[in-house]
Amino acid sequence: MLYYDAVGTVAYALGRLNGAPARASLRQALAAIGSGSLSPYQSIAGRIDYLAPGGSAHGDPVNKALVVLRLDAAFGRTHLDGRLLGRY
Repeated sequence: MLYYDAVGTVAYALGRLNGAPARASLRQALAAIGSGSLSPYQSIAGRIDYLAPGGSAHGDPVNKALVVLRLDAAFGRTHLDGRLLGRY
């Protein structure tokens, strides 16, 4: 997730809390994004939603790919690593 998207996702979850924010209630609100009780968050990187704790992904983001870039020091360019490291 991009930093901007991460902050936006937390702000989205905080805005849906009832009462004072606490660690446990924020975690529950984040895990609820896209699970039916809270609609998915639309971010720059696309739609963000999570499977609820106890689901097969244990609160991990749904349909997000892991992209790895490497720096070619000789030419000062970044390159996409061609290996598929995972999909969440």
